[in-house]
Amino acid sequence: MIARPGATARLWIEPLALVHAEALRAAFDDPRGLALLPLDEVASVDAMRARIEVLTGPPPGVYRAWLNWAVRVSGPTGAVIGRVEAAVADGWAEIAYVIGAAHWGHGYATEAVGWMLDALAAGGVDECWACTSTANTPSSRVVERLGFVPAPTPPARPLGSYEPGDRVFVRRRS
Repeated sequence: MIARPGATARLWIEPLALVHAEALRAAFDDPRGLALLPLDEVASVDAMRARIEVLTGPPPGVYRAWLNWAVRVSGPTGAVIGRVEAAVADGWAEIAYVIGAAHWGHGYATEAVGWMLDALAAGGVDECWACTSTANTPSSRVVERLGFVPAPTPPARPLGSYEPGDRVFVRRRS
């Protein structure tokens, strides 16, 4: 499975690369979003480059592919507003996403993650998992809008992003 570019009605989604570091750092430079991200990831453009190198490297743990995309708004500016990712195992994946706080409330996360779920389904992924912090209610709403349902904790899958106390969600294609 290869990360390929794609588009939605309002977004252009392309494979994540080091060239996105400065724009992602700028997109995440807001106290509301910084409170939800590891500071070492967004402390500087160099820190963002280091994080992108990790994200575009070999997959962690049980995963066979790690797919990461930068999310841009369509139109004249083409501004990078966040990223989406999927760590893919055999028939299932763990997803994550981050949209810069200045772009919250416009449905961009739902649109970008929906696109990613469609791409994963086309690649044979039938089950997706997501973890959200209990402090991040909007993120929980995004996955619920996309058909995820609460799952027991600790999760039945070895999820790399799971922290004790997180809300865990699963979405299965029937």
